[in-house]
Amino acid sequence: MHDIMLGAKDMYDILIPIQYICLVVMLVEGWIVFRKSSTKAHLYFFFAIVVNFVNSAGYLFELNAHSAEAYLTALKLSYIGRVWVAFSLFLFITELCGVKVPTALKIGLAMFNIGVYLAVLTIRQNELFYKDVEFIYVDGYIRMMRSSGIVHKLQSVSLAVYIVYILTLLIIKAVREKNSRTKKCLVTVFIAMLVESAFTIVQVFVQTPITYIYDLTMPGFAIGTVIMLVAIFRFGLLGTEQLARDYMIDKLSEGIIAVDSSSKVRYFNEPAKKLYPDLKLSSGTVPSEITDAVASGGMITINDRIYKPGENELMQDGEKVGTLYALIDETEHFHYMEMLEEQKMLADSANKAKSSFLASMSHEIRTPINAVLGMDEMILRESSEKDIVGYAEDIQIAGRTLLSLINDILDFSKIEEGRMEIIPAQYELSSLINDLVNMVRSRADNKGLLFEVSVDGNIPHLLYGDEIRIKQCALNLLTNAVKYTEKGSVHFSVRYESAADDEILLIFGVKDTGIGMKPEDLEKLFSPFSRFEESRHRSIEGTGLGMSITKQLLGLMGSRLDVASVYGEGSEFTFAVKQKVIKPEPVGDYSARLVTESSHSAYREKFRAPDASILVVDDTPVNLSVIKGLLKRTLVKVETASSGKEALGLAQKKMYDLVFIDHMMPEMDGIETLHRLRELPGYGETTCVVLTANAVSGAREMYINEGFSDYLSKPVDSGRLENMLMSYLPPEKVAVVGDDDNDDEIPASEPETELPEKLFAISEIDTVSGLKHCGTPEVYMETLSVYESTVRSNSEEIGNFWNTGDIANATIKIHALKSTSRAIGADGLGALAERLETAGKANDTETLAAEIDGLIARYRALGEALSELFDTGGADEDKPLIPEDMLHKTYDAIKEYAENFDIDGAALAIDSLGKYRLPDSEKERYKQLKEAADNFDWDAVYEIAGN
Repeated sequence: MHDIMLGAKDMYDILIPIQYICLVVMLVEGWIVFRKSSTKAHLYFFFAIVVNFVNSAGYLFELNAHSAEAYLTALKLSYIGRVWVAFSLFLFITELCGVKVPTALKIGLAMFNIGVYLAVLTIRQNELFYKDVEFIYVDGYIRMMRSSGIVHKLQSVSLAVYIVYILTLLIIKAVREKNSRTKKCLVTVFIAMLVESAFTIVQVFVQTPITYIYDLTMPGFAIGTVIMLVAIFRFGLLGTEQLARDYMIDKLSEGIIAVDSSSKVRYFNEPAKKLYPDLKLSSGTVPSEITDAVASGGMITINDRIYKPGENELMQDGEKVGTLYALIDETEHFHYMEMLEEQKMLADSANKAKSSFLASMSHEIRTPINAVLGMDEMILRESSEKDIVGYAEDIQIAGRTLLSLINDILDFSKIEEGRMEIIPAQYELSSLINDLVNMVRSRADNKGLLFEVSVDGNIPHLLYGDEIRIKQCALNLLTNAVKYTEKGSVHFSVRYESAADDEILLIFGVKDTGIGMKPEDLEKLFSPFSRFEESRHRSIEGTGLGMSITKQLLGLMGSRLDVASVYGEGSEFTFAVKQKVIKPEPVGDYSARLVTESSHSAYREKFRAPDASILVVDDTPVNLSVIKGLLKRTLVKVETASSGKEALGLAQKKMYDLVFIDHMMPEMDGIETLHRLRELPGYGETTCVVLTANAVSGAREMYINEGFSDYLSKPVDSGRLENMLMSYLPPEKVAVVGDDDNDDEIPASEPETELPEKLFAISEIDTVSGLKHCGTPEVYMETLSVYESTVRSNSEEIGNFWNTGDIANATIKIHALKSTSRAIGADGLGALAERLETAGKANDTETLAAEIDGLIARYRALGEALSELFDTGGADEDKPLIPEDMLHKTYDAIKEYAENFDIDGAALAIDSLGKYRLPDSEKERYKQLKEAADNFDWDAVYEIAGN
């Protein structure tokens, strides 16, 4: 029994469609019989069809029941028809065979059937019909296990009597019948009854496990119904041949119009007449609406229904005698297509929202990575302490890993949208190989793997193709090989085959002695976010996107990835890309030139350009600092602007050789800044490079179309930055650095700053925590200075927002206070700000009202304590008092510098005031000037200096 139950779902997959087919057939059969009903035989047959239909419908609900209550309800519905099936067939066969049945017998049999149904209705209350009822669940379906009660046994006996009597009656009638057509009809009816009887006997009297699970009378009814249709249509059981033909043409068919060779209407059915009431035979023609729609391939709308017209030639003996027009109702299909279009629009909208989200997240995530990797690069360049360099190398590895994960997700998004670009350019093959070797060798060395490189020395060295995408594909294969190889070696090979006069097939191969793959795991290899043997390799980093991206990138380049793997022995990956040859000179013996490098080699600038001047526009001071630091040894004059407005002011006063512009800036973004910069005299052809973290699909072409000369993605790669400057700066201003060049011109690093004693006396600050966040004493003191200079304005803004009921902006300012306080080591103040930030987001005005004043007071007290660490225009009484005329001249100079956006001049003038003791009335003014200058608010500087 258990084994049979395990196959229940498969059996249901067969039985349920049969039930639907049976119901449809009986519905059509019932309609035909009802239309033709003119005798008692017709009526009894119609009665049999109806009760059988109810029986089959109820059993269909039984098959689909998922609870005991649903099953019992369906069973009771089924028995409304089932108790009358044998009785109705008895009446039909007796009437068909001309046997008169006494009325009393009919009433008695009917009363017996009612009694049986009452027993079925009370199955829960007694055991008259079924005993030992039990429900079991299999594959989500429910079945009822039971044994027969007294009423069920009586019904079974009555079924046996019905069967014997009906079959005997049909045999006698068929034997006596002289008309061959009628005899065949009776034989067909006998076969139908015999099939139904056979299934019923097995179900009722032969106790097998399957009869407990499936009601075999249902297939019997289905087969019997089909055989009865043969008797109806083949042998004219009810004289319905013409009726069925008329029904199919005039009722079930859609609009049909037939015309002769002279285009006169010769026939139309009822649906066509309803659609076109003016249709006439002989003298009429097909409505022009139909012929026009046929000619144009259009649709016709009538009474809110949509029809597709069709045209077919009527042929007789090979000649055209007319045309048949048919109107096909496409309303549901049309509405379905409209719904699909609407769903497509919704999907497109969601996809655009996703792309927008990725663009935003790209900027938000990659910008801090830019700061981390940029500052880390400067540490690696300038530090000589072994421990510091080691820490910086760890940061660099982790940062690049994080960046790699983000890039994988963004690349996958581009490919998903079908907007990944293959951008060919000229490149040096040896440089590509060298980059791959340098990126992978250290990983292999760290795992104790032998990393072998073999390069065909005859490969042309200068090629034309998408170097970046080729490198990305090869790097994915190499890093995977190292990841999944615990011992042995990784072999990287590059060779080529001639493809045409000026083209080659560049072939990359990566072979390892790693774990290999099972045949069934090869299917998962290219599935996004999927990795084989996940539990075994859960410690290996990665998104599971690398191989999927590689496959699709190769597809875009007209290539594919070939994989050969033996589980436990290793794998080999190969791909070939067609590349154009720029110069045929061979790459030479690469292996001889291959030099093993440490994970961090001493930085050496590629060029120096002391006469070149560039402008970097970015609203984030850290990013400006990173660019200046990366280019410090190149001697390029780097000027910075924190807004588009400030950049335009600088550009009006000076011509720059190159301008970097960040895209996402407040007030005036990078694109608007570019457009306005192009309008300035002399800047129409100036090289302008977008400096952005927006790396999602479509970004590069969008920037180029807006007028940018090139695209540099953040985090900024120092090598790419220097290469770009070497390409775009005037050649006469660029001097390439050689190994023999000295470093006398390079400015030396400033000596390390010591923390003042007064700082350790400020109880609000944990200097250990502050130094941890800021890295060096120099940066820490600079951060403390900026923090102190903004206390007054920030505290006033928080108070003003709160007092005016602007909780949202107050919360934003408190959020900023939380992060800046923690950055300088004021963890207690940061924790209080975090609590109030949470309250602000939850609109908890009660908590805000109780604690916001304390937050502001504590914030201002810290500002006062910090002010003693810095010269704010009067802290040192030993300084000489500034002469009044000098004071006014300095203010005038500051005003002029601010008006002309001369940042360095304004900063020097403000700093010069700090060398003197200022009158008490001027101390606050000086403090405001310092604060405005630190925030790059030159409008405020101009206004304060002019008061």
